[in-house]
Amino acid sequence: MPVTSPAKKGRQSAATSPARVQPGIIETRTIAKWPDGPALDPYEIDAVTGWHCAEEGGWWDVPAICDALRKALVHSHWCGRSSTQTSAKEWQTIVWAPQEHLFIAIGQTYPEYSLLRVWAHSPEIADAEFRKLRAKYFRARPRDDQPDQAEFYVLTVRMGEPLVRVVRVTPKLQTANELQLHYGEDFLAWHLHFLRQLKTKSSGLAILQGLPGTGKTSYLRHLMCELRRTHRCYFFPITSYPLLTSPACVDFWLGEHEQYKDFEKIVVIEDAESLLLRRGPDNQEVLSNLLNLADGFLGDCLKLQVICTVNAPSAKLDPAIIRPGRLIASREFRRLRPLEAERIAERSGIKLAPQESYSLAEIYNHANSREPLSADNDRAGFAAQRHDLGRSNDKVG
Repeated sequence: MPVTSPAKKGRQSAATSPARVQPGIIETRTIAKWPDGPALDPYEIDAVTGWHCAEEGGWWDVPAICDALRKALVHSHWCGRSSTQTSAKEWQTIVWAPQEHLFIAIGQTYPEYSLLRVWAHSPEIADAEFRKLRAKYFRARPRDDQPDQAEFYVLTVRMGEPLVRVVRVTPKLQTANELQLHYGEDFLAWHLHFLRQLKTKSSGLAILQGLPGTGKTSYLRHLMCELRRTHRCYFFPITSYPLLTSPACVDFWLGEHEQYKDFEKIVVIEDAESLLLRRGPDNQEVLSNLLNLADGFLGDCLKLQVICTVNAPSAKLDPAIIRPGRLIASREFRRLRPLEAERIAERSGIKLAPQESYSLAEIYNHANSREPLSADNDRAGFAAQRHDLGRSNDKVG
């Protein structure tokens, strides 16, 4: 395992002398340039001078490590409560000092996935101790034992650094027949084509368009579950969109690619009208960035597939977005005709009030009422699940 700098995961460092700090200049004798992270200022550099770190993220047997190093515990950070136990339950960071000038630290980034670091006064000791721990406590990625569940990762920012929170979802539509029943007879062929595009293209843009309540988010939940073994899905709140192409986030994506080489990356942006409407003074730059991310140089670098949902009609979107060849897929999620709605209602034991057309939300949530949605029922999309994030775990990239 390479010896890494505390400033940059995946990089090598072996600083052997104190840094000489001049205005605007930091000089050290190193294997690779470090520190190169924006959070490491000269005071922090001085604190880590003389220390060397080996690290790896993955599926560590944390309870076994806790038991083995119980007497060497020197620091623990617990989620929501303090604890004197060395159990791995409800923790964020645990640190042990089994001998002088040797620290072992482990931090939980999201459930079952942890980052273990070994710090020592020489790179040889750090590497040797790390290898011992890895041989004994590192585990292979667990098999997916919940085929009816998927995960997505909400991206926000904390102190200038990208932050990821994991949210688990269970799709309501799980079979091909259910997709056709809710979205039309032609939907399955389009869905299979979309899957092929997502599995063969490393970058691109897709648009799901439809009025609120027509099932765009329900379909995305199904898609995430179907792609859970090959793709990692990230949800970007529209207010956080500038992060997508910021320097800090570019570095984050490169790190995600290094860490999850076997997974393609999908970014979901809901209610993306402000990005995709015809270009004006207020959205010209963000739309240009999105186009570059989809099929420009930035897309070639970051290798992200972007799925945007919009409520506005396609005619209101910028022509550059919907021109032939630009999109890997697009789909209109329309309101259902009475006969289509009756099939769903009959299957679900719902009695519908007569009307000209129906959204899926009206069928399932307001089958016998045309009243406006209440405040409790107005939440839609992935943003509606933010109340679960307090139980999620953080990962700062």
